[in-house]
Amino acid sequence: GGTLFLDEIGKASKAVQGKLLRVVEEDGDFYPVGSDRPVRGDVRFIFAANEGLDALVEQDRFLADLRDRIDAFVVRIPPLRERACDIAGLARHVASRRAARCGYPDRPPAFDDELLHAIEHDPWPGNVRELVTAIERLMIDAAGAPVLTLAHCTGPLDRLRAGRGARRGTLTRPL
Repeated sequence: GGTLFLDEIGKASKAVQGKLLRVVEEDGDFYPVGSDRPVRGDVRFIFAANEGLDALVEQDRFLADLRDRIDAFVVRIPPLRERACDIAGLARHVASRRAARCGYPDRPPAFDDELLHAIEHDPWPGNVRELVTAIERLMIDAAGAPVLTLAHCTGPLDRLRAGRGARRGTLTRPL
């Protein structure tokens, strides 16, 4: 009666994919390790992949039969670099949720405009996970400061200060 979320399914070995295919095809029946009798599992599966399964099938890294069975309802969530307008809201949400454990017991910190601009214009190759870690690091490095600024960007976040919000990998020139 529950849900099993399997993240990074595209990285599963072919052996694991084969076992998953059997469970999915048999409506949840599986054999526990060491048993010769099947057990019925009443589970809804949710699979996530950061690579397209079609491409993995073409590269012979994913079983086509498993892809066909789990492709019933696909939700594509674009990477952060394709939805910069969501980044400031996500950053504020993370700051709010992680405030107490990052040294802000009373209220989450605010973000200054220059920092928000830099955050919104970074491509975030690690996607939401990278953004969450970055916001936590900012709050910890800011040591309780009520407003987070670019000056709090240290270590891997130096890129935000260095680029002042310019997207990496892009060049501009006067016309």
